[in-house]
Amino acid sequence: MIAEKFFWDTPLWALSLLMFLMMAAARELGVWVRRRAGAARAGSSGNENYILSAVLGLLALLVAFSFGMALDRYEARCKLVVSEANALSTAWQRTALLDDAGHLRRLLLDYAGARLDYGLTGGEAQDAAARQAEQLQPQIWAEAVRLVEPSRQTPLPAFALTPLGDAFDLAQSRKAALEAHMPVLVLGALAIYFIAAAIVLGYASAAVAKRDRVILLALFALFALVLGVILDLDRPREGLIPIPQGAMIDTVTVMRAQFAAGG
Repeated sequence: MIAEKFFWDTPLWALSLLMFLMMAAARELGVWVRRRAGAARAGSSGNENYILSAVLGLLALLVAFSFGMALDRYEARCKLVVSEANALSTAWQRTALLDDAGHLRRLLLDYAGARLDYGLTGGEAQDAAARQAEQLQPQIWAEAVRLVEPSRQTPLPAFALTPLGDAFDLAQSRKAALEAHMPVLVLGALAIYFIAAAIVLGYASAAVAKRDRVILLALFALFALVLGVILDLDRPREGLIPIPQGAMIDTVTVMRAQFAAGG
């Protein structure tokens, strides 16, 4: 959809600047409407103050709702990184119980490195890391199944294979979480309400001093910044707020150290 491409492909700075300019223009539209109606005068009536308070109150509610939705998605992506790192660490430790597991551990180490690159990079490099990990999954599984085959009548197969399956499932969950965005309808409604609020502010402040107009422009800049932060939280691939990869870095570091030591 055109709306989705607009919100997710346009640079954040361009979206924020565009929203600021649109709100500034909307404010001037509100001023023009009031003056056109011949109702411009110093100050605002009590009714106008009530309307303005209601508009800004609803705007605060919409911002809080949208920000909360974006933050929840961000936190879910962070938790998936930790869960996948834990699953890979468990799988790595349990492979030590298998005989002649050197090749399996080499494959698993390469897989963990690819998953780390997936989290640290973006764009084509991230897609390449995802493809590398997907190619390694069947190799790892086949090698693990081969090693546990002699012990298939014991609890060892389930003990060794379960964390591998969990790690592969979590990889898919992370991919789905990265590709999922806030509904465009919510973002569009928020943007439209920003503009509508600017019109109301312009109508109510048609006769204010130039100093107060500067304050309004500063307020619009804050509105644009808030929208930019909401969009950034929902852009984990190329946003300015990255998903922490500390848990995955620690896991891969330990795996590499143990493999280098022959463990």
